[in-house]
Amino acid sequence: MEKNVYNMHNCISNDSSGKIYTTPKQSAGSSETGVDSKAESTQPDQMINTVDHTKIALFEGIDEKSFKSLFQCLSVMIRSYHRQEVVLMAGSRADWIGIVLKGSVMIVKEDMFGNRMIVGSAEKYDMFAEVYACASPQNIPVSVVAAEDCSIMWVHFHRIASACSSACAFHTRLIENMMKILASKNLMLNRKIDHLSKKTIRGKLMAFLIDQAEAHKSLTFNIPFSRSELADYLCIDRSAMSRELGKMRDEGLLDMHRNSFKILSRESFQMYTNT
Repeated sequence: MEKNVYNMHNCISNDSSGKIYTTPKQSAGSSETGVDSKAESTQPDQMINTVDHTKIALFEGIDEKSFKSLFQCLSVMIRSYHRQEVVLMAGSRADWIGIVLKGSVMIVKEDMFGNRMIVGSAEKYDMFAEVYACASPQNIPVSVVAAEDCSIMWVHFHRIASACSSACAFHTRLIENMMKILASKNLMLNRKIDHLSKKTIRGKLMAFLIDQAEAHKSLTFNIPFSRSELADYLCIDRSAMSRELGKMRDEGLLDMHRNSFKILSRESFQMYTNT
């Protein structure tokens, strides 16, 4: 693992003008939750026009006519973040679930010496922090950092898990969707364990790249990490990883440019993933 390229405690932008949208029923958050407590109010109708809810797994199967009352009931708010701004700080309470509406974020674990390990990433319409919110909530052991300028929808977990006084019809569907999302995250974690269990750097790289190809349903795809971030994610030395990627390119196994990859021989990849 490399030394972190930025200090997690100092990378928050001094520009605090990131716009926050919240329903009139939004109760102020606190610094303990990692979600800004100062929120600009807006009408639910405006929020509905801002969000493409059909692409958010948490809202799958919910009738479009229900979204005005859903956003009010869940106390949804939307906040914008700059690149490398801390979205959620390690040690804060995980009361809120984040959904990426624009851009992407990295989930990062950092030790006291500044060594960084990338646990995962969340891209557009992905969710994060739901596992920690379900488990108590508790203080989270990881930080979430904006990989690029992004917008995050925040939903209070208690509002999803608890039936409200209005007995909203969509609550049962929300809980079903949350269970599916948690099961899917568990499968993703199993895949990462599979990547890390490979004995060689080449085996780890190939297992990861095959998964990315399958996720994109194409042999040409972009990965959500830079080279340094990919090395952190796979827990391997960056220089050794770069050398191995160069060898794989020279052997005609793949082509690459920055975070764009093209697998040239799927059969060779599948053969090597057992190494």
